[in-house]
Amino acid sequence: MVLWLICLIVGCSIFLMRWCPDTPMAKALFRHLAVEPVRWFLGRKRSDLFYFLLLTGFAIGGGEVFAVVGPEAVLMYTADLAVYMDLVVFSSLAVVGSRLRGACHALRGYSQSIEARVRRTIRRTGREVTTRRKGTAVSSDNDDEDSWQGHLQAA
Repeated sequence: MVLWLICLIVGCSIFLMRWCPDTPMAKALFRHLAVEPVRWFLGRKRSDLFYFLLLTGFAIGGGEVFAVVGPEAVLMYTADLAVYMDLVVFSSLAVVGSRLRGACHALRGYSQSIEARVRRTIRRTGREVTTRRKGTAVSSDNDDEDSWQGHLQAA
C-alpha cells in the first residue's frame, strides 16, 4: 500500500514538472529534486561520491552487498589499522630511545665525575686506598700468647 502511494506521488511530481513547468509547485519540485542534488554532487570530491554510492548500495542491498564486498572492506580496514599501529609503536619507541639516550648521557657524566674524584684522591695521597683481604681476620685476643686455637690443638 505504501509503495503504491510513493509511486503515485513520484508520478504526479514527474507529470507536474514535465507538462506544467511554469507552475510554482513544478518550479519548487524541480529546484528540490533536480537543481539542489546536482549542486550538492558537484560540490563533492570523487572519493566522497564513491563512499556515497557504496553506502547507498549497503542501504539498498543490506546484507547481500556486505557479503560480497565485506571481506575486501574488512581487509582494507585491518591494513589501515596495522599501518596506524606500526606508526604508534615506532613513535613511542623513538621517544623512549631519545629519553634513554639522555639518561645514559647523564649517568655517563655522573660516573666520570666519580672516577675523576677517585683519581684526584689518589694523586693527593700518592697511594691507592687499600682494603683488607678476605682471608685475614683481626685477632680480638689481648694476651701475649697465640690465639686460643693453638691451646685446643695441644690438648
